[in-house]
Amino acid sequence: MTTSRHILLEKTLNTRDLGGMVTADGKKIRSGMLIRSGNLAKLTAEGAAALQKEGLGHVIDFRTAQEKRD
Repeated sequence: MTTSRHILLEKTLNTRDLGGMVTADGKKIRSGMLIRSGNLAKLTAEGAAALQKEGLGHVIDFRTAQEKRD
């Protein structure tokens, strides 16, 4: 499912694992713990199942109300 940090999911954009990034307090994010994507709204059922299999537990949507309507 992954190539380097990029996660290949049909219909999503720029999806990647943020594992390895250093936090403000100098710690590192563990691989497989945090992902980001430019467009999870178009995630297919197969893609969602793949993420659940990898242990994704929560989705946090940082879009504004206007962005969600568009």
